Amino acid sequence: MLNQRRSLARRKNKLKKIFIIAGVLILLIIGLLIAKSFTGNSVNEGNFANEGDKLTIQVKIPCSGHAGLIKSELQNLDGIKSITFKGQNFFDVYYDSTKISPEKILGARIFQEYPAKIIK
Repeated sequence: MLNQRRSLARRKNKLKKIFIIAGVLILLIIGLLIAKSFTGNSVNEGNFANEGDKLTIQVKIPCSGHAGLIKSELQNLDGIKSITFKGQNFFDVYYDSTKISPEKILGARIFQEYPAKIIK
């Protein structure tokens, strides 16, 4: 009888561990999917990569997960055509120089918190 209780208790402990591991794996997968959605190639689906002027900037962000913040802030500026996160804190910004200047792009609110500089 005592052995049956111990055996049942061991099975319950194993099941708890399995459920905890499964839960952690599910959370990791969800986190990776969310991070991937923020680090996609382009903000806009159009073919703007070859149109307009290109500005490469380096932004001091703590991790690639913050790329989505930068992209969403910049896409709200009039004259921004497309933004590509290249990794390693680099972004290619395609813009219409008749509507916005590089100085105005760097003057965006987000760059007060995450400083940026023009690379080329």
